[in-house]
Amino acid sequence: MNLYLDAFLVILASILSFLGCGYLALAQQKHVNSVFGRGTQFTLKIPAMLRGWLLIAASLMICFTWNSIGFAFLFWFLLLSTTSLLITLVLCVKPAWLRFLFMCKFKSII
Repeated sequence: MNLYLDAFLVILASILSFLGCGYLALAQQKHVNSVFGRGTQFTLKIPAMLRGWLLIAASLMICFTWNSIGFAFLFWFLLLSTTSLLITLVLCVKPAWLRFLFMCKFKSII
């Protein structure tokens, strides 16, 4: 494969994994409260947990197209652990940085 295509697929899988872990984290109400403030609820057509799992599955499929199955699984597990650690650190330090994941209307219930 081309070197640029390999780099593109790795970056794309990393971004999809990061977004998927972010949506899985924001599927919990306590994380939504820390990101958007207390009493916020979202009206989404597709729930955040489903979006997260679909993005993580898409990153696995990209890893499969990038390399062999054995190395793709190894890289994907390393990628998941790294991106989930990044999401955890972002939630601890600057939770407002995850607001970009929800480009939708939300309503406050308080």
